Amino acid sequence: MSEPQLSGGGPTPDPALVCPWCSATLPSADVERCPACGAALKEPDAAVPGVTQIDVNAILKGRAPTPKPRGIIGWLSGEYEAAAPDAPPPGTLEPPDEAVRREMLRLELAALEAEVLARQVEVVAEVATETGEPVDLEDLGLGDAGVATESAEAAADPGGAADAGAASAEDGADADEGGPSDAEDEPDKA
Repeated sequence: MSEPQLSGGGPTPDPALVCPWCSATLPSADVERCPACGAALKEPDAAVPGVTQIDVNAILKGRAPTPKPRGIIGWLSGEYEAAAPDAPPPGTLEPPDEAVRREMLRLELAALEAEVLARQVEVVAEVATETGEPVDLEDLGLGDAGVATESAEAAADPGGAADAGAASAEDGADADEGGPSDAEDEPDKA
């Protein structure tokens, strides 16, 4: 029982003498192509450069140094190599001259003045909204800030405008008492 048995019970043919593609019986084990299907049974050369064999020289040539990321991505990743800064031209690190200093101080004082004026207007507007009394900012020496205060008063007291409108409507009704009412003369438009 040294020979393998087929399902039919007979001995199997030698696996080296059977074509792996079409299962046809081969005349000898040295045949390079199958006589039935023409398939290649032996590899002519196993080493094919670039396919089955690694070309070390081509790999070394292809390994160019990878360019480091530039710009913000390189800076964020820490791979950014900044160029050495050039020496500044003489005189760039000196303090400004007197004319520039005077102008800087003038601008700073103007900014402080504007801030103080804005705070004064804010306080006056707040007091005016709490008391309900109109305030003329020009009388207080605050100049053009009156427009801002009037709009702040209107925004803070929306009911005050409605009350004023109702009062003017009542005044108009008192004037019309002597003659026929406008509501009686006009038919409903609804």
